[in-house]
Amino acid sequence: MKPITEFEVKFMNIFLESGIQMLPNSDRSAYTSDADYEFVQFVTDRLIKFYSLYKVEAPTEEVAKDW
Repeated sequence: MKPITEFEVKFMNIFLESGIQMLPNSDRSAYTSDADYEFVQFVTDRLIKFYSLYKVEAPTEEVAKDW
């Protein structure tokens, strides 16, 4: 496992402070090299996993109804 980067920390802090889940631009043309693009894809995958840890789902409760 690779250590966390400052780039990831930026997105995680935004999420922890505001609740907004942000991901880096996934458009290949936004990056100057394949290595940069691959790094961003790696970070995106890790951020998705991080966000899923804190995904809040409203509890649903089945209520027996005698109608």
